[in-house]
Amino acid sequence: MIKSTNIYVSSDQHKTLALISDIHYTKNYSEKRLEEVYENLKYNHPDYICIAGDFLDQGNVLEEKESRKIFYTWIKKVAKIAPVIISIGNHDVGVKRKKWSYYVPKENIDKLNSFSNVHVLDNNSVVIDCICFLGYTLPFIYYDQKPHEQVEPYVSDIDQKLKTHLRKDYFHILLCHTPIYATHVQVCATEVLKTVDLVLSGHMHNGIIPFHGKGNYGLISPSKKIFPKYAWGNFKIDRTQYIISGGIIAFSKMSPFIFHFFNCFFPSHIEYIHLC
Repeated sequence: MIKSTNIYVSSDQHKTLALISDIHYTKNYSEKRLEEVYENLKYNHPDYICIAGDFLDQGNVLEEKESRKIFYTWIKKVAKIAPVIISIGNHDVGVKRKKWSYYVPKENIDKLNSFSNVHVLDNNSVVIDCICFLGYTLPFIYYDQKPHEQVEPYVSDIDQKLKTHLRKDYFHILLCHTPIYATHVQVCATEVLKTVDLVLSGHMHNGIIPFHGKGNYGLISPSKKIFPKYAWGNFKIDRTQYIISGGIIAFSKMSPFIFHFFNCFFPSHIEYIHLC
């Protein structure tokens, strides 16, 4: 089941974006789920399709031939609907054996970028029509150091990576997998966040249970923080609009096995963002 949400953002672009995140594709993934996502996108026919990270469940998933074939076939099919813009999430660059380790699977990025109408943004940008899409990949220490997900790597890194990609008089859309510190006062003060018009994220899986009310709280975050703020939905800070996708699945294969069953009860989320 897919829950489609329509969101309206003030802009002179008059375009529609589909936002999806947290596909967490892995071996033996449900091809039915992939097909449902494709059919929903095909029916709504957006102008752009944005995937805000964690399209893979681990960075080495595409090393397996059959898994690679299924995913590449699907992404090529989706790209025939509209340009696909992808940012990098922690699972896309993470591999867990006894513990998580991180690396950039450059061969995955290069292969996906070789497909027509597919743009994987690893700390770079692409301009389509009059929109500048930026994709921010957080430094590995953001996810790896303890305590997890601290603001300092974010603040010291984002301008260094993306400031030169900002373009005068363009509508800027930033794809950043995690929204946890995109709203922090120090991050909002960076040149990138002061410039972008729209921030698209995922990562939070709707906080598993979203609590409706001020602050967009959820029950728990991926880093196991209870009642995380800005876990879902859309909101505005100063001039910048933030939209957080609920994700395609709630619990990935890397979560404890007992939770996998509950994916049956959580709908996949696709947000349709109308710039108007």
